[in-house]
Amino acid sequence: LYNSLLPNSPFRFDVTVRLVEVAARHDELSVISSHIAAIDSLVQEWGMSLEQTRQLYVLLSDTFKEKPTGRREAYESAIKLISTYTEPPFAASVQERAIECVAMAVRAPEVFNFEEVHALPAVRAIQKSHPMCQLLQVFLDGDLAAYLKWSKDHSSELGQYKLSDDDNIRKMRILTLITVTGRHVPGKVDYKTIAKALEINESEVEVWVIDAIRLNLLDAKMDQLTKSVQVRRTTYREFKLQQWKALSLHLEIWRKNLGDVATVLQQAKQMTNV
Repeated sequence: LYNSLLPNSPFRFDVTVRLVEVAARHDELSVISSHIAAIDSLVQEWGMSLEQTRQLYVLLSDTFKEKPTGRREAYESAIKLISTYTEPPFAASVQERAIECVAMAVRAPEVFNFEEVHALPAVRAIQKSHPMCQLLQVFLDGDLAAYLKWSKDHSSELGQYKLSDDDNIRKMRILTLITVTGRHVPGKVDYKTIAKALEINESEVEVWVIDAIRLNLLDAKMDQLTKSVQVRRTTYREFKLQQWKALSLHLEIWRKNLGDVATVLQQAKQMTNV
């Protein structure tokens, strides 16, 4: 039925809604995953109204949220939904959705970049005194110690927003590792420094470094003899003036190296012509 409709048919919206509902009812969301992946372009193609767009993202977010394997899709749909609200004041229901979006980001095991959710106007409008706003700030630029303090002070929110303290600690250890190693790019950082920041034994450092490398958040090599990590690259948790300066420095080094190579090649060419 869906494929029989014209590409810009307004009925495609209604059919898509029914497809999602039926797929969810029969636990077959994977069947429509490729269709959902292209939803942004389809929204434009169908000429959907703002209200229809929001309705669709609400459906997708709420549907995938109920599936253990759908956390990523639920979070991405929630981000798209909240991004449609750009001008304050925001209704209480929108702020509730924004807070839940923050919780989704924390819960999703593969989400380590919190800049996107932090930048949403509806999220930024949440009062800074709100515990989930404080938690978002910790995951954006804080360390493990900051999270442990938040967890101690807000244990009730863990249950309210279905957050796992163990999972949060694991994610914060990875993020803290990225911050610590990011201060030494390029360069070395010893196991002792990492162990202290992650509140682990030195014997556990390599496991966490390997985990960060596997997640493509860190490019580094471990030296067991010197008990240090040679850091080549880390993923920035947020991009501010300090990161722009670091990028500028790396580009300047790269430019100089290319210049040196060009000089050597030119000299070799001249010697060949002699």
